[in-house]
Amino acid sequence: MASPHLDGAHARGSPVFYTALLALAMVAFWPGYLAVPKLQLSGWLHFHAVTGTLWLLLLIVQPWAILSGRRALHRALGRATYLLFPLVLAGFVGLAHASMQGKTPQGQAVDAYFFFVRVVLVTLFTLAWVLGVLHRREPEVHGRYMACTGLALIDPVLHRLAARAMGGADLNYQLLTFGVVATLLVLLIARSWKSIPGRRALAVMLAGYVLGGLPLALDFYKWGRPWTAWKRVAASFAALPLP
Repeated sequence: MASPHLDGAHARGSPVFYTALLALAMVAFWPGYLAVPKLQLSGWLHFHAVTGTLWLLLLIVQPWAILSGRRALHRALGRATYLLFPLVLAGFVGLAHASMQGKTPQGQAVDAYFFFVRVVLVTLFTLAWVLGVLHRREPEVHGRYMACTGLALIDPVLHRLAARAMGGADLNYQLLTFGVVATLLVLLIARSWKSIPGRRALAVMLAGYVLGGLPLALDFYKWGRPWTAWKRVAASFAALPLP
């Protein structure tokens, strides 16, 4: 695959950003995952943790490879995404399904909300990767889409950190998490003023996060019939005979 970051600033910035996100993820998931005896946790949780971590490492190593002139390594890592991408999706789906089992009606309503969050994030993750692959011959576009795949991992990390900082207060944390991603994309668009194709790619992702996050910001769970219909969708997904 072509370089995701041939314009220098993005190449240097992406590994730093995702290294920081990986460090924050370790802090965020310490009490609920890393500090818990692994035999007490589901296999899907481990699978999701491993594949998500591998994707973050990919976003750190791949731009470094092109910056350091290791083009063969960069291409090999690019080809590896064709295998890793469906595994990341499987981890999202499997964990979402496993977490929705054996819940009370109140728990099912909470699950339906977070299932919507997951669907939005998986859709945006998929959109960024597919567009990155389709534009693999256009480095400025390809690189920005590939870098944007990792933005879907900000919500679970930032949500947990914010909830811990707020003492678990009942707040709309997605207003914060999606707002942070949208702000980051606006800053990246401003920084990409020399690259019209690059700005357009980032604008596509910004539109996706705004549209996907709008129902969450507007308290989707209070929408009456649409929310009732979505709860049925979530219940049908939870009832699927997945392993």
